[in-house]
Amino acid sequence: APILLKDCYNFDPRNGRDKSDVKHIKGINLCMWAEWIPSGELLMYMTYPRAMAVSETAWGNHKNRPSLEEFEKKMETHKKHFQKRFGYTLERTVENKPYRGKFITQEEIERINENYKKGQQNADK
Repeated sequence: APILLKDCYNFDPRNGRDKSDVKHIKGINLCMWAEWIPSGELLMYMTYPRAMAVSETAWGNHKNRPSLEEFEKKMETHKKHFQKRFGYTLERTVENKPYRGKFITQEEIERINENYKKGQQNADK
């Protein structure tokens, strides 16, 4: 099952560790296994917000950070820039719903690539 945004935001790598162990934590990773993600829209929809949530945990003060609701408001400021730059939306749409069929079609691949090119052209302006 997918890891939810709130789970990423609430993740604390220091949780349950002794202070002597915590000083050895130099950073954290976020991995995305994409073999079941059929489109760029869905990949970006699932990855980008979670990466930002993990970044908040890795670089911020976990005890004094904003609430999840405040973080979600912060995400709103990034959505338009992200769509302009990459041609993808971070909103749930018909295009980025989880894929339920057996294979992605060539038409879908071409549509995804066209959206990406449009995003690149908009970013160059």
